[in-house]
Amino acid sequence: MSNIPPESWLDAQLRETPPPESSFLDRLRAIAREEANDPRLSDEVLDERLIEVPVPPDLLTRLHAIAASQSARRMVSETRLDQLLNAVAVPEGLVVRVQQAVRDEALDEALRNVAAPDSLAARARRIAGSPRRSFPFWRGTAAGLLFFALGAAYLASTVAILSTGRPRDVPSQQPLVVEQGPMELRTPAEPTPLTFPLEDALATTPPHRRGIEIELAPVDRAIKPGPAGELAQVFDSGFRPFENAVLAEWKPLGAQTSDDPLPNLEFVAFNSVEGVTPPLVRGFDRVFLYKHGVFPIVEPAAHPQLATSATSISTSTASFDAAQRLLSEGRWPNATEVRVEDFLAAMDYEFPAASPGTVKIRTAAGPSLFGEDFGGLRPQLLQVAAQAGPAARPATASTHLTLAIDVSSAMSRNNRLDMVQRALGKLLDHLGSQDRLSIVLFNDEVVDVIEEASSADRQKVAALLQRLPTRGGSNFEVGVRQAVTLALRAKALPSADQRVVLLTDTRAGLPLSGHEAVEAQLREAAAQGLRLDVIDLSQQTEAPQTISKLTAVAGGQVRRGVSTEQIYDGLMENLLGQSPVLATNAVIKVNFKPGTVAAYRLLGHEPAVIPLGSSENAGKLRTLQAATALYEVWLLPGESDDVATAELTWVDPRTNEAHQERQRISRLQFAPSFSQSAISLQAATVAAETAEILRKSYFAPTNQRNFGNILNVAAEVNSHLAEQEQFRRFVALVRRLEELQGRFGPL
Repeated sequence: MSNIPPESWLDAQLRETPPPESSFLDRLRAIAREEANDPRLSDEVLDERLIEVPVPPDLLTRLHAIAASQSARRMVSETRLDQLLNAVAVPEGLVVRVQQAVRDEALDEALRNVAAPDSLAARARRIAGSPRRSFPFWRGTAAGLLFFALGAAYLASTVAILSTGRPRDVPSQQPLVVEQGPMELRTPAEPTPLTFPLEDALATTPPHRRGIEIELAPVDRAIKPGPAGELAQVFDSGFRPFENAVLAEWKPLGAQTSDDPLPNLEFVAFNSVEGVTPPLVRGFDRVFLYKHGVFPIVEPAAHPQLATSATSISTSTASFDAAQRLLSEGRWPNATEVRVEDFLAAMDYEFPAASPGTVKIRTAAGPSLFGEDFGGLRPQLLQVAAQAGPAARPATASTHLTLAIDVSSAMSRNNRLDMVQRALGKLLDHLGSQDRLSIVLFNDEVVDVIEEASSADRQKVAALLQRLPTRGGSNFEVGVRQAVTLALRAKALPSADQRVVLLTDTRAGLPLSGHEAVEAQLREAAAQGLRLDVIDLSQQTEAPQTISKLTAVAGGQVRRGVSTEQIYDGLMENLLGQSPVLATNAVIKVNFKPGTVAAYRLLGHEPAVIPLGSSENAGKLRTLQAATALYEVWLLPGESDDVATAELTWVDPRTNEAHQERQRISRLQFAPSFSQSAISLQAATVAAETAEILRKSYFAPTNQRNFGNILNVAAEVNSHLAEQEQFRRFVALVRRLEELQGRFGPL
């Protein structure tokens, strides 16, 4: 039987029929034109004229032939279908079941014909029409008696179950013994490691990981008492239904469930605050500082010590990173945890770079758009920054850096992957013309590979790193093997230093006996000059023993990576072959002229109420890094041009030699308008005001805490700054703040 539907076949036959002779078509066209020209022509008249048109005889003959052919085709198809259906065998017992069904239907019909007694119908009508005469008191009493009866029966059955199902001879665990003196934990017997081989039945296990043995910790085989046993223990110790946690665990008597979903716990890194200690002199309002949490307005003429403001430079972006993570989750940052200096450090000011291995002062000044008048004087902004130059590196030096980056699901926690992306973004700016960068992205398996990218590929690599999905588990062994392979087969620069860095947060892994293949590969690679370092992102105090052993075989080390700065330091040291820190103990001092400056205010750098110690990033400046201090100043009218003197002191960590830089600040450096200000000052204005509003600063009053005003200012910045990637990301964050502010209400 053909698979072509009859309708399709008929359409095809009709379309193949040749059109009638032209006279027939011409007649139809003439009738249509006449009807169009004469709208009064009725449908009846039009039908009569169309009927009068003679049909060509050959057309009727052809149509009759098609109809006859279709009828024969349908008849053949239906006959064939009947034959197939008749050939189907009738199941055994079908006839018996059909007869039984007929008998059941006859029985149902007989039952339906049975007449109901007249007394039954009358009784039903009386019940439906009788009013309810029970009172609420008796209904409540009956319900209470029923509840107590059911409760007593349930309690009796529970006691019976406990009496018959009480577990006997439950093995007890011997408690740990702690003696005086050095702490020593004793167990009854020496635990015996339990090992078993992985069989080939695990089809998902990679071939290179089959046949290895896994060492497991001793398992506590003590028999658990179960719900009945725990209830028995509860009755033995005194039944306190409102205090025993077993009720919530096993949910008897409608206890509240204890397995409600809980949010994932996040590790909170200890963020030490390196603030400026205010001087103990008259004229400084310490009460204002500790009451409002921000530095007060200081008059340099009030005391000689108040004319100098010293600030240890800060490059930490911890509170900015935390705020960015919370906002991405739809949560509002805590005002007490926002630091203005962290928001300032998150901006890219594009200061002119200093010479290699040195640090220079950079300044900018202009009007303050968000400040308030002081004594009738308009506020101005003064930016004093320290800019580091590139590393002092030989021009012929070259490094092939291969990164194995974990992109498993665990990397999405605590903003780990975002920190890695920012550190890599900074690393790309330091690639020399002779350097090469290879990247291996892995989770359970290798996800993607970038091989021997140069400084010319910086934009492409940066775009790829911004689109890293996190999913699956983490198999760092696969990532390390692939990274070592890429490093050993490098073709562009055979003479370059070969460095491999593993970035992972995994706390798991195979035991030491399961890494023979990787250790053999690393040992062979180390003989060819390759080194493996690990940046541990797990935010734990110690790295797993398996990772430590791998780095020892390859002549590397394990570094902690709990912040963007730590990750960046580890990557840069592998790229440059030396520490990227160019300056330590760096301090910015500004000596204001009392005859020119009526008052000033330092933004950020407030000391903690409870000292938390020194931050590891305080006073450190890395290659091509900038640290800025921002002041709000009020200038006195007059002819004096000297406003202040900026001073920068630091120590070279390579030679321990102290350095000092000075720069004069005059009135001529203050731009007359915001649009004419340097782009570094424009960026600092947007960053500082955003932080001031978030931390609910005294100098950002409630009626002025509007992120829409910041967006308006951001729209007026220099076009070059507006196109900068870092600034665009910051503006996107401010838009997110405005959106959430509209949802949560005013601050």
